[in-house]
Amino acid sequence: MSCRKTGVVSVLGVYGVTDKFPMGVLTNKGLTLRTAQQSGQRDVSRMFEFISSGQLDPSYLITHDLPLSDAVAGYDIFKDDKSDCVRAVFRP
Repeated sequence: MSCRKTGVVSVLGVYGVTDKFPMGVLTNKGLTLRTAQQSGQRDVSRMFEFISSGQLDPSYLITHDLPLSDAVAGYDIFKDDKSDCVRAVFRP
């Protein structure tokens, strides 16, 4: 699992009994698991309204904008705690 010891794993909207989540890894690494439901389809139109009206500025979420050819380097940036990477966007 790609999370440092004592890190936090966040899971949004996972369904089904076929999920094979490695609970032993969470315990062995002392991880914190945070979960939540996310009703994206219901909320997307409201989010776009907030963005269009200027009430919400999501630009701070994208900290790295990279070409798809740099995907390996982008994942290295994301996993490096010193990079302050919130979200990397890969463009074709």
